Amino acid sequence: MRSRRCAGIDAPVGLLFLDGANDLYLAVLELLRPRLASTAIVAADMSYEDKNHEAYRAYVNDGNNGLLSTEVALDAGLVISTPAR
Repeated sequence: MRSRRCAGIDAPVGLLFLDGANDLYLAVLELLRPRLASTAIVAADMSYEDKNHEAYRAYVNDGNNGLLSTEVALDAGLVISTPAR
């Protein structure tokens, strides 16, 4: 069901804010990654000691995945990413 909702997005995504179902952050990012505008901002609100967020952090910090990322020290962290050029 979720993938069908995202499949209807035809325009480039300029801002993706991830906050909610922690286990879906990576899946949503991977689903929308091809639709991210070259100047897009992806912001992910982190939770303390969440194994799903550790996998997300590892993915966005791996240079082979085409993203530049940094983490802002707000609460448990806010990971900000943008497509690498």
